[in-house]
Amino acid sequence: MNGLAQWHLKRGELAKAQEWAQKALQIDPQNEDALWWLGVAHYLSPEPKAFQAALPPLRALERSPVYAAAAFALLGELALRQNNFAAARDFFAAAIERNPQDSKALALAAFAARKLGDAELARQYLRRCEQVNPLEPLLWSERHFLYGAEKESAVPEPSPPVPCPDEQLWLDIASDYERVDAWGTVSVWLAVARRHLSQLRPMVAYHIASALWRMDKVAEAVALQREASEQSPLFVFPHRHEDAEALRTALRLDPNDALAHYLLGTWLASVGRWDEAQSHWERAVRETDDPTIKALAWRNIGLRHWRVRNDLLAALTAYDRAVDNLCDAESPLAPYAWRVWLERDHVLSTLGEHHRRVTLLQSAPETVRHKPQILARLAEALLRVGKPEETVALLSKASFKPWEGEVALRQLWKEAHMQLGHQAIAAGDYGQARSHFEAAASYPPNLNVGKPYWTDDADALFWAGWCALQMGDKDAARHWLSLAANENQPPNARSAEFKAKANALLQAMSKGL
Repeated sequence: MNGLAQWHLKRGELAKAQEWAQKALQIDPQNEDALWWLGVAHYLSPEPKAFQAALPPLRALERSPVYAAAAFALLGELALRQNNFAAARDFFAAAIERNPQDSKALALAAFAARKLGDAELARQYLRRCEQVNPLEPLLWSERHFLYGAEKESAVPEPSPPVPCPDEQLWLDIASDYERVDAWGTVSVWLAVARRHLSQLRPMVAYHIASALWRMDKVAEAVALQREASEQSPLFVFPHRHEDAEALRTALRLDPNDALAHYLLGTWLASVGRWDEAQSHWERAVRETDDPTIKALAWRNIGLRHWRVRNDLLAALTAYDRAVDNLCDAESPLAPYAWRVWLERDHVLSTLGEHHRRVTLLQSAPETVRHKPQILARLAEALLRVGKPEETVALLSKASFKPWEGEVALRQLWKEAHMQLGHQAIAAGDYGQARSHFEAAASYPPNLNVGKPYWTDDADALFWAGWCALQMGDKDAARHWLSLAANENQPPNARSAEFKAKANALLQAMSKGL
């Protein structure tokens, strides 16, 4: 039950998390894990009564050897939400007493002290925070605010560090302040971020809009939401619960915001809520004419049908629509569009539509077609439609970048040459057949698949030797057959029978048969 409570918490399903934690407490009212997850579920809830609901389970953990420090820290954050800075300061002091290494508690204690006007205590907490964890994000922001307030004092704080160009650090800090309902601090902090970031990013603008809306500055919030909705969706991956809340706020301000729908769908998918995610992606494609958002949304819908529902036909339809929105060579997605072709090709391969695979991959834009991953898929499709010559030609002309431990490219190389070798035998061309079998046993450097300790190439080696024997070249035949007979094979090797055949043929040759 505690595991289910935790699982629902990660998915952002707070009511269900509370339900499972309460069920666990009905069985064991003193279960500390259940008390903790119930307290966290209420703590994360945006409901006005969440503060009162979170107090009993967290208070019950004050004597816990495991959860006491964390419980006091959450109680401190809940007190900050109530603007009870004195109580927050005391709760954080209790948390720090039990866990002196909690850098976030130290930074929030400094925040509470700063709000109470006790700059000296705030400085003391920040010095301790820096000693414990000089990379604590809130240390940066609190020093920024404290220094700004005291720059005229006799003992000024050191200047804040050089602003970070990564929006995620700014948003991490903003999210920490959002959890304690410090909306004014959020708006000021992200206004600073806007000045230092090279360009306005959608999630920064959505968080500012959410803070302004919470402060009843509706007109300013709407203006920021509209500005956010006009930004590029590229490389925007909301992953925090606070990100989801900011996007929901944007949709309250404008239910037709296609970018907010797309991004909220991305967040929902990241926590496994694919059905809800798809409804937002479908809404996004209805609300916009932007081909970039449409392509990304349709691709995600295709991914859901393929990976989650195993509905290959629906996945194929979605991927086709994504590709239709990627036709513009000047699209910002053009350098990354090959991924959509790659995923669609996997779907087509599973459906067995290899001829269509060849047609689509050969007609893809040049920037897509020249990607090594696409060339590898095309080579495999050509082999499946009975064109091993073209497979070998493709695999010979490019340099590939397989994943560590990946051997599919080399297996494709071998399979194509084995087919060509047997075709040459059928045509009576033993020299050509021998060349193909020798190539089948090789490991071309351009494939970037090295020869392993265990090999399974006795079949190719045997046939190379057999062809050499048919051509009257007994020395070459002994060479290749010896390699096959002495191959260091793994257990249950597929070519084990050819190792035995090579041994038998070598014995027959030694007897002059």
